[in-house]
Amino acid sequence: MNSGGPSGDQERNLATARAALEAFNRGDVEAFLATLDPEVEVWSPPELPNPGTFHGRDGYLRWFSEWMEAWDSFEVEATGLESVGSRHVLISVRQRGRGKGSGVEVEMVATYMAEYRDGLATRFHLYPSHERAREAAEAAELADEEPMPRPVERDAD
Repeated sequence: MNSGGPSGDQERNLATARAALEAFNRGDVEAFLATLDPEVEVWSPPELPNPGTFHGRDGYLRWFSEWMEAWDSFEVEATGLESVGSRHVLISVRQRGRGKGSGVEVEMVATYMAEYRDGLATRFHLYPSHERAREAAEAAELADEEPMPRPVERDAD
């Protein structure tokens, strides 16, 4: 990240993350889904509820509906957004819910890591800490995820 402020891609990614959060909080499923790539990868680690890897917008809907089955009410409050490199945004959140049936109030702090390409989230991962989300984003930024060019095939002499 340059010290002169966010780049154009970073600004676009931050704006998309904000739009996604706003759509989620107002219950606008279609607007939220429009911020996700059709082939988005959704992931939650084993130590958190509803773990696993889900693919595509339908996968996100399945992951989210399984999570929501446990709650009478649920809200997500963003406590911070941070660009990491040119493709990643960390969304620090405080999640609150009231358990279905039990009525027990629960609060959890977590960080979503979203990776963007062409203005859409291609990865949407949940981490139990900001530090783990940042490590994952930094590692992904460093990794060369573009396909390697194929070597030129030469005829054997």
